[in-house]
Amino acid sequence: PSPSPSPSQSPSTSPSPSASPSASPTGTVTPPPPGLNWHVAPYIDITMATPTLAQIEQATGQKTFTLAFVLGDTSTCDPSWGGTIALTDSRIIGEINALRALGGDVAVSFGGAQGPYLETTCSSAAQLAAAYEKVIDTLHVTHIDFDMEAATNTDMVNTAIAQVQHDRPGTVVSYTLEVQAATYGITPALGVQVLQNAVSHGVQVGIVNPMTMDFAPNGDWGTSVIEAAQS
Repeated sequence: PSPSPSPSQSPSTSPSPSASPSASPTGTVTPPPPGLNWHVAPYIDITMATPTLAQIEQATGQKTFTLAFVLGDTSTCDPSWGGTIALTDSRIIGEINALRALGGDVAVSFGGAQGPYLETTCSSAAQLAAAYEKVIDTLHVTHIDFDMEAATNTDMVNTAIAQVQHDRPGTVVSYTLEVQAATYGITPALGVQVLQNAVSHGVQVGIVNPMTMDFAPNGDWGTSVIEAAQS
């Protein structure tokens, strides 16, 4: 999906410090370059080895990508790629570093169509926030995305996100949400209500990214995509 910006919401509360510490940076990841355009950051299944981020950048000129997906493993509140690959996997770290050497950067997406979501393996919002912060600190990312495609504990997720933004100022949060129909827009339960809950918890919503590629089109696809985004 290609994110489109929406106005940020001002936090309504100031979350308390996280109860669980996050991991320290590994020191093996290149810091991201400044001043990139985050309006378009295509999803990349980083669990697949090819094509690499650098190859895509060199072929297209695209500088920003969203890496999918960070999940929990089957038994613990430990963030990993696809629920099976270590967060510090040498191939993936190498790809991020190579892209940054070309002037690009990555966002990290949590969620997707399949679990286990971190919020199902973490026991509290504080523990979940610590898991998110581990990803931020390990990979030196400033943009995180939440792809909502299954029923989840939205209250716990947004409480944790607000805590992360308190602990890691400047973290940009995007929500990638399902579209119900071209003339309807974002679905209520896994879309509008997620955003309302986020605002109520003081989350600063940086980007709302409707899944304008994943619904039944109303005739022409191009027209349907535009209608869904406008709706």
